Amino acid sequence: PDNRTHPVDIRPGPPLGIGVGTPSYPLTTLSLTPETLLALYTDGLVENPGTDIAQTITGLAHHLGEAGDLPLHQLVDSLVRHTRRTGRHTDDIALLLLRPTAPLSHEPTGSTAPAPHIWSSGQT
Repeated sequence: PDNRTHPVDIRPGPPLGIGVGTPSYPLTTLSLTPETLLALYTDGLVENPGTDIAQTITGLAHHLGEAGDLPLHQLVDSLVRHTRRTGRHTDDIALLLLRPTAPLSHEPTGSTAPAPHIWSSGQT
């Protein structure tokens, strides 16, 4: 809500889809206040040959702090565009944005919740 960003300390699991045995993935629990923004992304968003990955992550965090109030579908495109490439994309990019909202102050009547939306920038 205050446009500040900070990394979440999580223990990563094995890569998805490697097909070796039955992998175990650690569980991480976070408490997010309403209007907080959680961004989860793969290395394809921040790895760029010839560029320091720490610099790219820092730049992405700064941009997220500045543009974090955009609607999520616009923010996805903005974040992907912000991570400039020195060449052609060679890795896939996955980016998940989550912005929890405050609970309803009353019980809804009937099924009034909006249908979920899936947004994709369509870039690979």
